[in-house]
Amino acid sequence: HAVNSYALLSTRNERLGYFGGTLASLIVGGSLASVSIITFKAALIVAVLPSAIAIVAYKILLSYQTENDFQQGKKNDHHVGQSLPFFEKAAHRGHKEAQYQAGLRYLWQSWYVQREQNQSIANDYFQKAASQGHLDALYELGEYHSKLAQNISSSSCLEDKSIQKKKEHTEAIRYFKQAADKGHLEALYCLGREYARRNEDEDKCNAITCYQQAADRGHVFAQCFLAKHYDVGDIVEKNTQKAFENYLKVADRD
Repeated sequence: HAVNSYALLSTRNERLGYFGGTLASLIVGGSLASVSIITFKAALIVAVLPSAIAIVAYKILLSYQTENDFQQGKKNDHHVGQSLPFFEKAAHRGHKEAQYQAGLRYLWQSWYVQREQNQSIANDYFQKAASQGHLDALYELGEYHSKLAQNISSSSCLEDKSIQKKKEHTEAIRYFKQAADKGHLEALYCLGREYARRNEDEDKCNAITCYQQAADRGHVFAQCFLAKHYDVGDIVEKNTQKAFENYLKVADRD
């Protein structure tokens, strides 16, 4: 029926046939019978609708299908292999949370098999979600570049190694800052960490500022590192009183 509808629509109007055929083709990959019926009926309706209305109807139904795939992925969230296909379907239609969730699952797989390939796919999904303002995706991209900076090959010559590490730290800072500026607490802590790791004079103040802001919001690791830096006096002037105050905050936590 889907194929016949597509053929009939195409003979009546090439543009309408495209939309009708696209909708009808969703029947083949539809995850639920109800969705298949809706898309099939929509394909028939498109044949008699003006182009502008047909486009709106197509977008509405595609949005419904996308959200349905995302929800199916969440239902199978305990099993990567079962949830990933649904998240990818929704991700390919622009669903930013599905893009992030698909990226996470490829990231998890990269810990066990095909590390570089799965990490690359994960980053592609994170980039797509981040371009739509997904804060956790921005954070994951920051973490990726931060780890690269920490794992620069020791076989590189000293000058090349230093340049590569600085480049990766800069990218990590860029992503963490975008997320932190919009309220992501973990990204704020990591931003301070990256400033401290880059260990340039102008970054020391930035590191303490980020740690302090994260510590004020209750981030335990920020409180620990803030206490340590005040205790040691490495990137900030030694201050045992402030060190004690931050250690005490950590000790008083449940």
